[in-house]
Amino acid sequence: MGHWRSGGVGSAGRATVLGRRAPARMAVAGMVAVTVASGLALASAHPAAADVTRTLAAWGDNSSGKATVPPGLSGPYQVVAVAAGLGHSLVLKSDGTVKAWGQNPVGELDVPVGLSGVVAIDASNEHNLALKADGTVVGWGQNPVGKLDVPAGLSGVVAISAGFQHSLALKSDGTVVGWGSNQFGQVTAPADLSGVVAISAGGDHSLALKSDGTVVEWGWNPFRQMPADLSGVVAISAGSFHSLALKSDGTVIAWGGNDAPVPAGLSRVTAISAGSSHNLAIHQAPIAVPTYCEFCGLGGATGGGVPTRQPGLYPTLTRNPVVSPTLTRKPVVYPTR
Repeated sequence: MGHWRSGGVGSAGRATVLGRRAPARMAVAGMVAVTVASGLALASAHPAAADVTRTLAAWGDNSSGKATVPPGLSGPYQVVAVAAGLGHSLVLKSDGTVKAWGQNPVGELDVPVGLSGVVAIDASNEHNLALKADGTVVGWGQNPVGKLDVPAGLSGVVAISAGFQHSLALKSDGTVVGWGSNQFGQVTAPADLSGVVAISAGGDHSLALKSDGTVVEWGWNPFRQMPADLSGVVAISAGSFHSLALKSDGTVIAWGGNDAPVPAGLSRVTAISAGSSHNLAIHQAPIAVPTYCEFCGLGGATGGGVPTRQPGLYPTLTRNPVVSPTLTRKPVVYPTR
């Protein structure tokens, strides 16, 4: 896993602007999900592909107990998704229920009574979203600007994303619905937007990935604009004031508020996540193949001849980014201004 971060002027997502910090969450090989926010990290992991026993780990700032895993969540097969907010943590359990712990000044931990059948969760600074198997959305926490006011009749939702002061939902027909603060137009998706397969709610802007590999952006963006020729995109992530796109060739494109240069040579990337003053990327290191193997090739155990690469001896890593309207993006969380 690689990362790059703010280095002052000319860096991505300056953390000093409006005091926002954003976490990073992504899918990790050998792990179900990882999310980081405000000094806290959560991981729902399984040790190997053949052993999918999921366990939960948490570490980092534990001032409010947000890094202390509650009893009953550290055992096998308990957790299927995780989300870290500003001062609280969420997990989606294998039985479709949600557990929350940490700070609760504005109701972040007040999971609605009877909430069940949940298939996806997202946590922002002081509000949470849950997507149910029936395609409906439930929210709880702080609601000063309507970010919990799920539109009446909203259904057929396949993905959710909680931004700083707004929320997004992706419907099964490829359209996007937003609610909450629309001060900068971050809620109002372009009227002709369709064919969307992934969404990401950032600080005061929003991103949508279309099935043709192009990206649509709306909301506040006073900094460098999205590259006009951007295409071949398979994943997106919106940070506080910048955005990332992962291309099908395994490279990463960044734009927005004084974006930090993507590290030279970064390639074979399979997942990305934009924070406030840092970014994360999972990339696959190339496998070193021996020039000769005494147990394979024409020369046998004694050597000689041209070595032959035997199937199964050297596993091939294949980049397989997740782009599906049935899965949520890697979210971003922002503290109060």
